[in-house]
Amino acid sequence: MISAWHSWFLSTVGLWLTLRMGRFAYQQWCVNQQLKLIREQALATSDSTICILPTRDVVAMAAGYFRADVYLSQGLLNQTTPDQQAIIIAHEQAHIRQFDNLSRWLLMLLICPLPGFVRPAILNRFTLVTEQLADRRVTRNAEAADIAETLVKIARLRHRINKPGQAAFVAAEQLRERVCELLTPSRPSALKLSLLPLAILITATAVLSATDALHHFFDIFLVH
Repeated sequence: MISAWHSWFLSTVGLWLTLRMGRFAYQQWCVNQQLKLIREQALATSDSTICILPTRDVVAMAAGYFRADVYLSQGLLNQTTPDQQAIIIAHEQAHIRQFDNLSRWLLMLLICPLPGFVRPAILNRFTLVTEQLADRRVTRNAEAADIAETLVKIARLRHRINKPGQAAFVAAEQLRERVCELLTPSRPSALKLSLLPLAILITATAVLSATDALHHFFDIFLVH
């Protein structure tokens, strides 16, 4: 019956997912337009994967999913040493090797139906972990103390220009965690490692439990 509770419930969920996915698609379109503008303004270098942005702002980022490029601002280059620039470039290249941009996009797609107060916490945690992994990869060719010093310097430059929305290699709210992880690396406990398969099991159980309700929903429109 069309008045069955599970039909109304699934219809409401379907409408909510449609709206959230539409908003997600629009946001991604806006991001792509901004990246297109950045690519048009960027200046090429001898390294085809590194581009320079002609701005005084402090900017360092990796843009792209499968074929990403590193973008550095002229303002950043003017206020850092060659060694610090090498650390910044290595960090951004680590993001590219780890496909962090693609992973972040997939995560945003998966959590877009969630309430607004939940999504930022998940994304911030994901960002912190990927930044720490990139920092750890850079330690293969640079001292952890030098990387931490570079993080602090970029954070100070960011504080000076006071543009919180600008991409600049380090988020101020994550500075302490990243520096501590560099200077005193930690190892996850066995309990935390066991939470991942437990979360996968719970998710699989929830999906299977919804199969019956989905079957009844299709019964409304299909004749067996």
